[in-house]
Amino acid sequence: GKGIENNRKRWDDGMKEMCKELNKYGMTVKDHVMEMYSPERVTSMAERMGLRGGLALDLTTTDPDDGMPWDFDNEDKRNKAMKMVIDKKALLAILSPMCTMFSTLQIMNRKWMGKERWDELWNKAVRHVEFCMEIAKIQMESKLYFLFEHPEAARSWTLRPIQRLAANEDVVNVVGQRMGWMTHSAAVAEVLK
Repeated sequence: GKGIENNRKRWDDGMKEMCKELNKYGMTVKDHVMEMYSPERVTSMAERMGLRGGLALDLTTTDPDDGMPWDFDNEDKRNKAMKMVIDKKALLAILSPMCTMFSTLQIMNRKWMGKERWDELWNKAVRHVEFCMEIAKIQMESKLYFLFEHPEAARSWTLRPIQRLAANEDVVNVVGQRMGWMTHSAAVAEVLK
């Protein structure tokens, strides 16, 4: 009623406080969320919640500058995305590279594919995971956040770049509902638990 102080917290109070704190140190972000290897899922949801959803960089989305898909097999697209991250475009970068080659079922296809084709697809998949780990590292160094996701049973979790990042004392691994996540945001990890 009138004259009664409202002490209830809003769902976005934490986000507002975080942005204020970043601004104190001269750090600004263009968007709250950016997705890589994902069509617009979280970015469009963020916008509906009053946050600034950034770009969704995926084969199914296009680069507004040239109308071409965000194909990270293309070095120019990787470099452009890397520059966006370095320029602090997003508070949270969600990294969801393709997991097909890391599936235990794919091992059975190896003999049917032939060594050359298998190696080509494997190396491509590893390159994408390595790119995600570079993005995660830049976000951490910039005092911003990342969330990496892959199926819990995916062999990708054994790759050296993921193991190196996971060994960082600030990084938290969360497993649930057959998915695995890695982040260095305690708040994000808590929500995923």
